[in-house]
Amino acid sequence: MRVVYRPGSARIALFPVAAVLLAATACPARGDLDDAALIQAAASEAASQSRLLAEKAGPGYQAQALEKIRRSCASRGVVRLDEIEPASVKSEAAAAGSHALYEIDFRAHPATAGAATARIAGAGKQKQDEYTLDERGLELRGGIRTEDAFAIARDSIGTIEIEIETSARSYVLVGWSRKADTPRIKRNSARIELVGDGRVHTYSIDAASSLARGLANGESVRRWFLTAHADKPIIVRSFRVLARSARFESRPWGTAHEQLGEELRSVLYMRATTTLEFDVAVPSDSPVFETGLAQTGAQDQVRVEVAVTDGRARTAVLERPAGSAAWADVSIDMSRWAGRRVRLSLTVHARGDAVVLWSSPVVRPRSNDDRTEAFFLILEDALRADRLSVYGGPVASPAHERVAAGGAVFERAFSQATQTRASVSSLMTSLLPSATGVWDFSDSLSESYVTLAEALRACGFATASFLQNGNAGVYAGLAQGFDVVFDERSSGSRAADLVRSGGPLDRWVSRQRGRPYFAYVHILDPHGPYDPEPRPPLNLSLEAGLPAASGATLRRDPSLDAAWLEHPTASARRALYDAEVASNDRALGTLLDHLDARGDLARATIAVIADHGEYLGEHGGMWRHHPPAHVEIARVPFLLRAPAAKLHPAARPALLHAPAAPSRRIREPVALLDVAPTLLELAHVDVSTLVVHGTSLLPVLAGNDAAVRAIVADEMSFEDGERRARGCGSFATPNALWLLSCTRDEDFSPDRLLPARAGKATALRRIDLVPPSFGVEAAAAPDLLKTVDETARRGLEEIQTEGLRAWRQMMGGQAQRIPNEPAVNERLRALGYAE
Repeated sequence: MRVVYRPGSARIALFPVAAVLLAATACPARGDLDDAALIQAAASEAASQSRLLAEKAGPGYQAQALEKIRRSCASRGVVRLDEIEPASVKSEAAAAGSHALYEIDFRAHPATAGAATARIAGAGKQKQDEYTLDERGLELRGGIRTEDAFAIARDSIGTIEIEIETSARSYVLVGWSRKADTPRIKRNSARIELVGDGRVHTYSIDAASSLARGLANGESVRRWFLTAHADKPIIVRSFRVLARSARFESRPWGTAHEQLGEELRSVLYMRATTTLEFDVAVPSDSPVFETGLAQTGAQDQVRVEVAVTDGRARTAVLERPAGSAAWADVSIDMSRWAGRRVRLSLTVHARGDAVVLWSSPVVRPRSNDDRTEAFFLILEDALRADRLSVYGGPVASPAHERVAAGGAVFERAFSQATQTRASVSSLMTSLLPSATGVWDFSDSLSESYVTLAEALRACGFATASFLQNGNAGVYAGLAQGFDVVFDERSSGSRAADLVRSGGPLDRWVSRQRGRPYFAYVHILDPHGPYDPEPRPPLNLSLEAGLPAASGATLRRDPSLDAAWLEHPTASARRALYDAEVASNDRALGTLLDHLDARGDLARATIAVIADHGEYLGEHGGMWRHHPPAHVEIARVPFLLRAPAAKLHPAARPALLHAPAAPSRRIREPVALLDVAPTLLELAHVDVSTLVVHGTSLLPVLAGNDAAVRAIVADEMSFEDGERRARGCGSFATPNALWLLSCTRDEDFSPDRLLPARAGKATALRRIDLVPPSFGVEAAAAPDLLKTVDETARRGLEEIQTEGLRAWRQMMGGQAQRIPNEPAVNERLRALGYAE
């Protein structure tokens, strides 16, 4: 088999006979040699893209990329007021004063050093050795605690800000207690990952949600704790506890996310009294101004006004009270100014501390309903591809087959991580976890990155996220780009909850008439605990391909076993898992029926994926999802259908109402990293300024041959709290999954939720990806194994080294937010993400 390589590119093409050769198993040695070349090319390309990201990283990267997207999509006629600078700002809002509820400046001067020292004390056994204080600040070597007598109401606290200077790439824990005693520091704390570049950074914790850990409603913080976990000096310059109102009062206007009721919305906020004026090109096609209105603070004498100035004529098109602490959606006809450039002004008339929230204020055309562009990204958490009938699995999945019938089935799709938060961050950015910095359930994606939702939103799409797993939401940094986020409080816990008539998804989609929209739907099932409705009989015999069940009772695990299942067995767990897969399929069918009834299905782009797979007792009794990422975890379903008009843009007018392209089954490996570039190209979004690790699959959907390449996955790890490139991960080729894990199979214990991690990659494993031995670990000739081993280790180390450098550049010089949602963290433990 001959392989054609283009230097510096991951697009690797085979001669036409390759498809036949790849399906054969007669020449494994030759295939392994080709795998080494594919791995080397993939590693080189991934490292190169990370280097490019590091070069572009900085405050302007995101802004420049989104601005180029907006310009390229100007023909859509959509103007988002919260994404452009106002032409004029007039404000009578009083200058914001200090909003610190509690503050210590550790930069000691002769007159204040004693006061700062008196307010803190060491928290460890050797209290006198826990810290020193000088003009630089407090050098923290262990733990300290506050000594003041105070009580700060939990609900009054918005954020905690800490200024830290250090070269240690480690972490600090910030703890709290409702009593003047030591808290359960691992529980009642927030972890701050330190940039460690020797400069001063301000780290911000979303205390409004974090403090719910260990503090009930109405309770107060009476003591703060700081604990260092680093082998280098950590200099703390200041510690501040800020009021919730501070987030709106640092300037007269700005952007934020605000939760009211069941909806978290992206908002433009304005303090009283303020006027913002925007120069707007009003679209020609039935233009409207739309927004949602709400207010915080004072509840009386708050009015808003929207006015249009055309030449010298000024017309008020909206004058009304701002409303209350609930969203009121507004739509204003702008047809009078269709096709003209005008000045649009938003004014808040009020007194006191009132803040008016304008959710996603936009001027847009309202096309006919048959021009609605619908994009759906549907993720089923922990779903194995081999359970679905569309992949030859035992669970009948007619709805999944319905999606596949009009599109493509990617038979070898691979995730880039084994846990939701890392995987979805990579999905949304098309970057490997080493480059996003999201490795663990406590990490959060920085706002410096550009997400799929942000790019679509900049191109005029309405965007919404419907979540049943907090790992894919605001506290993972994944709300950016979404007009509205519905979390598990409104989306429920079962697939049927998400698609019910009159539910948040149904209501939101029904409002998106005549405009492009993007819905991200994250279904929690079949993630454990496995508790389907209805419950199946549990005396089913096991199907081929899974380990035989002895019938012996397993140790009960609340992260896997429903509360009613007192004596779990392997067969019972698998039957319940499969029942949840079937329930998901029924819910997907309901969603497709709703779209069909609205006339949106034929013109909808739909991707159905999973973030990772699931162990169901393989490899000596592994369960859940974690490293090492064997095929059961690494391989995921990936179904994609799109209207013919999007696959062949040149013929778009003739194909506008054409049926979807016929189904294709793609054997070549693809990555979840490819999802975002593919959807963006289908949406005609110019992403040439973005740096990504994935590649668009649109040519494949349009009928071209898929590129043959190796798909890389990261397995990132910490050592003593520091992020390190360990060269752990995998490469998937058409022949095999080559696995270099930092976790050994024998380190997994059913008594632990998560397996122990080794310090470096274990021996290389070759797992067959060619039938009939698909997924089976297979031996390779020693010389060939050595060649692939050296290539894969060197490639992963380079990828992770460059990815880490890119992440640090993206984070450098910026305030790092460490949002923590206690309810989500508690649920993570219940789901098996943490001990």
